[in-house]
Amino acid sequence: MAKFRLHTFRIVFGLAAVTLLASACAMTSPPMRFYLLSTIEDAAPTVAAPGEALVVVGPMQLPGYLDRRELVVRQPDGRFSLREFDRWGEPLDELLTNTVTANLVRLTGSHRVAAFPLPGRASADLRIVGRVLRFDADASGLAMLEVQWSILDASGEPRMPVRIDAYRAQASGTDTAALVAALSDVLAQFSRQLAGELLLAAGAGAAPDDAP
Repeated sequence: MAKFRLHTFRIVFGLAAVTLLASACAMTSPPMRFYLLSTIEDAAPTVAAPGEALVVVGPMQLPGYLDRRELVVRQPDGRFSLREFDRWGEPLDELLTNTVTANLVRLTGSHRVAAFPLPGRASADLRIVGRVLRFDADASGLAMLEVQWSILDASGEPRMPVRIDAYRAQASGTDTAALVAALSDVLAQFSRQLAGELLLAAGAGAAPDDAP
């Protein structure tokens, strides 16, 4: 009986120790922090709207290294590090597409700009498609967006040649909030270029007034 009690005591003591250790780890782990990209805050449109064209943004494909919730920081030797407790508030491909869409609405003043996919059976007059090649910040706080993109018409034909552009912004610090702000900045630069190209693409598809 004494041996049974001793064995039982050891089991109970062991379980209690495991519980205390787990509780201590939970108490010392930092909380998760979630981030969203910021949209352009300009008070008024800066580019003319592309007529009555319905513009759809997306899909915007991401490279494999960005297909995760954790924020990625590029290291000087080419490695990537993950900020385990700093995460995107939604899937990054959706967040990026939605942010560009909101930027274009603000820049053009047009509400005929929507994110992919469109609900129902609506079809786009112009569609912005792209493949993100790089979207991250390095350890010094330099944020960079490199993207391959084009604008397609309703039939899927390109209105402009496929191009690759790169945008840079220096963060005010190396904390995560500063890096996210710089990433929002490079996305705003891309959005401003898109707004101007959309106007040209919409005009390229319009019939001239003096056409026979």
